[in-house]
Amino acid sequence: MRWVFRRFARGSDEIRDLDVYDVAFLAGGARRVAESAMVALNRRGLLVVHDARVRTVDGELPGHAVERRVLAFCGRTRSVEAVRADLQRSLEAYEIGRRLAAWGLVKGADRRVTRSGRRHLEAAGHNTSIPEYVLRGATSLLDAKARRPAGHTQAATHRPRPTPQRRSGHSKSSRLDVDSDGE
Repeated sequence: MRWVFRRFARGSDEIRDLDVYDVAFLAGGARRVAESAMVALNRRGLLVVHDARVRTVDGELPGHAVERRVLAFCGRTRSVEAVRADLQRSLEAYEIGRRLAAWGLVKGADRRVTRSGRRHLEAAGHNTSIPEYVLRGATSLLDAKARRPAGHTQAATHRPRPTPQRRSGHSKSSRLDVDSDGE
């Protein structure tokens, strides 16, 4: 009798319809949700990733709360790590974890994936509409040298910042920017 009650208390074994960020949470927690949102926005042309920094691009407002949070946080240029940290602490990520816990797919304060959650994640792995970076991670995509939005063929070029000139009374010849041929 106790077994029946536990099974009923945990919820049914039905496979629920999960969105891409629910699957990302099951696959790697709030960090994976943040990475997946940045890659999805980049592929739709709403976010540019360059040298581990992200910048928003004008475009349509996304429909998902997680993506809106990323765009709002990245009003200007931010580091990838700052975006990850912000989204991991956000109400949007908390709500995903809370909803998955209510469905019995994660448990505990650290949101460990349950057996049912692993079954849902396995089913999502067979779903061709779930991008590979959601299931396997997107760290390599976000740490790339330059990642332009989809549709742009020219890669971003790195423009080094000009170094400030020394303001001491020394002459040009005493500076460290001597040509390689010795002049």
